[in-house]
Amino acid sequence: LDRGFMPDIRRIIALLPPARQNLRFAATFPEEIRRLAATILRHPAEVQVAARNAVAELVTHIVHPVAREKKRELLCHLIRSRNLSQVLVFTGTRIGANRLAHQLRRERIHADAIHGDKSQAERLVALEDFKSGKVAVLVATDVASRGLDIEGLPQVINFDVPHSPEDYVHRIGRTGRAGLTGEAISLVAPDDQEKLAAIEKLIKRKLERVLVPGFAPDGGTVAGMMGREGGREGGRGSRKEPRLREATQREAPSAESPARREKAPADPIFSKPYEPADGAATSPEPQGAQPRRKQRQVAALLGGVKRAADG
Repeated sequence: LDRGFMPDIRRIIALLPPARQNLRFAATFPEEIRRLAATILRHPAEVQVAARNAVAELVTHIVHPVAREKKRELLCHLIRSRNLSQVLVFTGTRIGANRLAHQLRRERIHADAIHGDKSQAERLVALEDFKSGKVAVLVATDVASRGLDIEGLPQVINFDVPHSPEDYVHRIGRTGRAGLTGEAISLVAPDDQEKLAAIEKLIKRKLERVLVPGFAPDGGTVAGMMGREGGREGGRGSRKEPRLREATQREAPSAESPARREKAPADPIFSKPYEPADGAATSPEPQGAQPRRKQRQVAALLGGVKRAADG
């Protein structure tokens, strides 16, 4: 309903008989849908299984700070080193899902993709192969974060950190279901820190940072990404990051710094003030030359001016 189908729902409701029974099932109940329900239902009874945006207590959250260009290598490393046999990987785009699944297959990891561009039959085949163990890695977009039920799914990996923190809750909700334990792993690049902070604010929990040797960003960046609370290395990013940023600015002067301005070559066109053509600063006439007739300034439209006849 939040993807543009509101007019269709209202049109369907208008065609239904007045005496009827309506039931609504969903993972979320945002205010827009609540207002719609108030116009459709009469004295409804609401059954809520869990609080809004609540995460399962049996799910372990782990954040791996990683350089963006090393994300795919880190994903392959985690799958092989930990011998992961059934893992759901989320990407931000459909093209990204197809590309990642193809790259994993080139690394001899059985993988398939599921997203909105695939038909329902193709999705069902990919899902059944994943459930049966024929496919070890199922790469999906957020189309699979809602309504997808895989019994006993052990791991969910966020290859791309979701733009909306609510999508993180839906993604990791695929694991740790029905009282079972689960693990939610997020590969976080330096430019994903704001998204990660929004997720932690929503779920009211500091996620554990774990560095994987050989895949972390550069030293100055990773120090700001690590947190004291729950992190295995480093200190609180909010305290260290400003000092690191200041040190970086001291080491590399900006384009507006005095050092840069002194080294930059001076262009006489831009350094000297404007001088009109007939001003006093013009070059003197050579001796013996006929004095020039002063040209009358004429405002002209683009395209030229017709020359007036002499006399």
